[in-house]
This record gives sequence, structure tokens and C-alpha cells, in this order.
Amino acid sequence: MNRLYTVYFLEDGDRLRIDYSPQPSLDAAYLRAEGALLSSPLPAWAASSLVKCLRGGLFGPPRNPKHLAMRADRWLRQRGFSPPLGDRRLRPGTIPQPLEQSEATIAGRLLLPTEAARALGRPCEEDLHLLYLMGRCDRRPGIDSDGCVRCGSQEVQRDYCPLCLREDCGRCPDCSSMGEIRSCRLLYFAPLRERGDPCQIQPIFPGELTLAQERASLQLKDVLYSSREALIWAVCGAGKTEVAFPAIADALARGQRVLFSVPRREVVIELEPRLKKAFPGLPLSVFYGGRGEWGPLGPLVLATTHQTLRFYRAFDLAILDESDAYPYRGSRLLPRALKRSLKEEGRLVYMTATPSPALHRRARWGRIPLIAIPARYHGHPVPEPKLLARPMSHTPLRLPPICWEIIHMTRQQGFPLFIFVPTVALSEAVGSHLSSQLGSQVDYTHARDPKRSEKRALFAQQGGILVTTTLLERGITVPCADVLVLFAHHPVFDAGTLVQMAGRSGRSIQRPWGDVYFLGRRVTAEMRRARHMIREMNRLAREGGYLNEERSS
Repeated sequence: MNRLYTVYFLEDGDRLRIDYSPQPSLDAAYLRAEGALLSSPLPAWAASSLVKCLRGGLFGPPRNPKHLAMRADRWLRQRGFSPPLGDRRLRPGTIPQPLEQSEATIAGRLLLPTEAARALGRPCEEDLHLLYLMGRCDRRPGIDSDGCVRCGSQEVQRDYCPLCLREDCGRCPDCSSMGEIRSCRLLYFAPLRERGDPCQIQPIFPGELTLAQERASLQLKDVLYSSREALIWAVCGAGKTEVAFPAIADALARGQRVLFSVPRREVVIELEPRLKKAFPGLPLSVFYGGRGEWGPLGPLVLATTHQTLRFYRAFDLAILDESDAYPYRGSRLLPRALKRSLKEEGRLVYMTATPSPALHRRARWGRIPLIAIPARYHGHPVPEPKLLARPMSHTPLRLPPICWEIIHMTRQQGFPLFIFVPTVALSEAVGSHLSSQLGSQVDYTHARDPKRSEKRALFAQQGGILVTTTLLERGITVPCADVLVLFAHHPVFDAGTLVQMAGRSGRSIQRPWGDVYFLGRRVTAEMRRARHMIREMNRLAREGGYLNEERSS
């Protein structure tokens, strides 16, 4: 059921207070003032627009209550709404008590009344409205003249609304997966003002930090005292997550609230036990689609980047891991939501193996402090890819002879082989073709494959050849693996994606080197840029004294 809002005025001394409310009698009781109704119940967008008009707008401030009522009636009729009927006098109602639970629910959040009710276990819009009157929270229609208030999108669609029954109600399609936002519904939001209790806790690491990790963690703690942002650029498999633990502990010791955010839900699930082991006994709030969405905000919060759409000025420190990963990468909305989740003086740390060109430029020009972790734990350089250009086609499928040479060489050595292709159709075509030629040692998978988890686990255990898309560019470690990127010239393979795929090789101490091939119709700028990024990190690792290359000779 949709809530409607009534516009009213109250005579507050010499001043006319004009506003809208789900229950105007509540406003009269709280403000201890008399007044009258100026509208029948309206959708949020209409109530908000009428209030703006009556407070001044194009016609200047109202002269007296009668003039105010005439202006309101004219505005309503022009837009197809009925003026209020019968007695317009506004009588005080009953003030709900207490408000502590409702205030705790909205603090640090941006929520629809239905979402707040779900969190609290009962309807609570009167509570939220009273908090608004007290200046403890704010509110806006879900869609206003600037677009969607929750995600910032300006791609608003107008269509029939089953809630307000209007044919042109604004709706945001970009964040609808988080619950539908419409112009007829209000969003309530409030910063989290209360500072938490100091938590004196020393993080427990899963193993001894490498020299590169230790230096990076100390740098990060120092940088965050003087800078609002920082970039941790680490090679794939360098253990960047643990580097943030001392900075998190330092913030917690000062009673600050920390957000650890990642783009992908499966990474949240994987990180939860790691963070619990690192910070034993500390309350950890976990948020992703279908889990914990209305729970309390503890001192340490682990959440997907999509969940930041519901946070508002809540955190003193935010750590964004995998800032290069989909759906954060390329999103116009999620970076805005992440920054809005920070308090006014909050600090943000980006962690990635493949910084975006814009982030890389900011670091290179000294606009954001750069902390590098250029070496893996085993002290060997990251395998540098070989760039190969050969004729090939996908319709019909034709693979160049060198592709077969690479496959046969890897099979003879007994190493697992990732074969990355740019599309689902190619994963099935290449996988089926190789399977018909090479037998049961070949499998293929992609995001639409219902058995992708089983195939991924089987490949990690038994090796062989796995043809896949960017689905497995990150989040999987297969010891001793080689990597072949087929159709590497395809535009879906940008430099960051290519670096991530190359990073599947050389991760284990058993074989800390490996072979990586980028094979396309031509050598693209993105292929060269990916190789340059890997070479640059290897150079930094050598200069920092982090490599022990004689072991691989």
C-alpha cells in the first residue's frame, strides 16, 4: 500500500510553516501550533512540488492563510487533483513514543518507509516523520528534478504506477534490483552521528606478512592520517586484503566505523570467515542481496558495493577491494553511492591489481597516494605474456596452428591450462571443438552454465583444460596453471581484464612461474598495455628487493 502526504500550514508566531506530512495532526501536536490543510492526500512528488510553490516559487511568498489556500487550490486543479473537502482545520494528534529504535534504524541509512518497517518489524513512517520534524533525519521524493535520489541516475522512466494510479509516475530502472524507487514514494535518510566505542584489537594474520605486505601496511596507516584517499596497487596473488587489516584496527581503536566493500557477492561470502578470524570477537555486519540488508551497522561492515546504495554518511573509513571488478567497474552509480556512504571527513582506500586508467592517472600525477605491492609471497616475478598475432575466425571456427602447439606443449608437461575466450558462444564452440579432438580432459563453462561451480572445483582439483569467459578472470587459484587468451584482440578484453587473466599463472610455490599467451588476429593497444603493467610491477619488485629470482633459474 502506498502512503500519501497532505500539505498543510501552521501558524508559528508571525510565520506560516508550510510542509507536507503522512499525518498532519502529528506535526500540529509536535509543533504545538494551529493551522489548516491545504490539499487532499497526494503522492510524494506532488506534495513536495506544491510545498515548493507555496513557499515562494514563481509567485513569491504567501501574504496570508486565505491567499495561501487560494494558491494551493489553483495549483491542485491545474494538475488534476481535488482540493480538500469539508473542515480544513488541523487538530493536534498523538505523538508516538519512544523513537530510539526508529532513529537507530535510519541512522547511516537511506531507506523507503517500507524498508525501515521491515528492519524495525512494524510500520514506522510516523516515527520517521517526527524525526524529520526534530531535525534528526531528512527526506526527499524518490525521484526529483535531479533524477533518482538513491542512485543518482537521470535515466528516469515515466509510466503507470499501481501505487499512486498516475500514468506518468517517475521510476528508476537502474537501481530497481534494490527495491523500486518512484516519485510518489519518500526516501528518508540520516547520517550516523554517534561514534562507536573504541575497540582495542590486534588483527590475526593467516601467515607471516611478506616484506612487501609489511611495508605497504605501514605506508597505508601513515597515509590515512594525512590523506582522504589512497590507492593500493598489488599484483594478482600478492595478498592485498591483509594489508588493510592494521589500518582497520587503527580506525576501530579510535571508535570509528569501517566498511569493507567488494563488488561481487561471492567474494563477500569468501571474505566473511577471513575477517572473523582476523578480528576475533568483533561484531561483523554482513550485507549482500538476500542477507542482512536491514540489520544493524556494527563497528566493521562487510558489504557488496550495491548495498552502499542504502548507506548514508555512516563510515569513517571505507576499503574498496577489487575496485576494477564488475559491476563496480564501468558503473556511474556505485562510485557515487560509495562516497555518499562515507562521513564528511571519511577516508577511502582503493585496492586493485588493475587500476582504471583514470585512477592510474591520478596516482601518477600525485593526486592520490600510491602504495604498491609488486611481488607475490613466493618472491618470483609475475609471468609476462607473449603477444601473438595470427589469422583466426569464430564463424566458422578456425584456430591457428600455434594454438594447437601451445595446447599440446602444456598437456605434455602435465600442467592445467586456462583458455579464455570473449563470449559465451565462443566458450561453447571452442570447448566442444577441443573436446572432440582431445577427449575428456577438456571442459567449458560460462556465467549461464548451471554447473559452473562444479566444473570450476573439478578443474582446480584435477587440472586439464578449461575453456571459459571472463567469469574466471579472478577468484580462482589453480596450482601450476598456464594461460591462453584466444581472440585476445576482442574489445571485451581490456588491459585490466587481460592482466587478471594472466594473473592466474605462476601463483603457487610448486611452480611460481608459468606461460601466458595473448593470441589474437592482431596485437592491440590493450594487449600491450597489459604487458606493460605486468612489466612495471616486476620492475618495482626488483627495485624494492622483493624478488628471489635465482630460485626460478
